[in-house]
Amino acid sequence: DVTLSKLHSYSADPYERAKEMRKKELAAHRSMLKGGSFRLNLHPNDFFDGNPYKFDKPLPPVKKSEGSKKAVAPFKPSSPAKQMGGMKSGTFDTYPSHSADAYVVKKPKPTTTNKEGKIFHPTPGPKSMPVKSILSANVAKGVNSLNYMSVPSVMAY
Repeated sequence: DVTLSKLHSYSADPYERAKEMRKKELAAHRSMLKGGSFRLNLHPNDFFDGNPYKFDKPLPPVKKSEGSKKAVAPFKPSSPAKQMGGMKSGTFDTYPSHSADAYVVKKPKPTTTNKEGKIFHPTPGPKSMPVKSILSANVAKGVNSLNYMSVPSVMAY
């Protein structure tokens, strides 16, 4: 003994005590329940039975017919084959004959300019005017030269 008092004896502390206690409480709670959880039959049901052709009685054994099989003749096409060469999907010639070029290079049109040499031509007649917003119109009505110092500021700085 190096110390003045005795050494303490080791006492084991269960590591997962909280988990074990929860398991015991849950088991006790489940044992007190009378039935299962309450379920409403609010899910959509089918209007008809699953299989209307279901037959409960067993089927009779299959009858085997022992008829004589006819001799199978080789296949003979009803019409002769098409002529060889070329694609015959709706055309008369084997390959379309070459025609002269139908594409002609267009001559560029001269650009129309005014007296000053500019290309832009504004449309004649009255033009639309920019419209003021409702907010700026209300501010213009509410704030004038007499009360602009007494109007409270909207900004928070």
